[in-house]
Amino acid sequence: MVEELLTNVIADRERKKGKKSFVEKYAGTLKISIPDIEKAKDDYLKKKYDC
Repeated sequence: MVEELLTNVIADRERKKGKKSFVEKYAGTLKISIPDIEKAKDDYLKKKYDC
């Protein structure tokens, strides 16, 4: 049973050797801009308190 498990693990690693994981493949490809947080807070508070 142990031998079969180890054989399967090794076979899986051999199959995946050339393949990248999802994270490796797409890491850093999503480009989002982060707005100015302080301005967003100020706008929210002005709207909330009618200033």
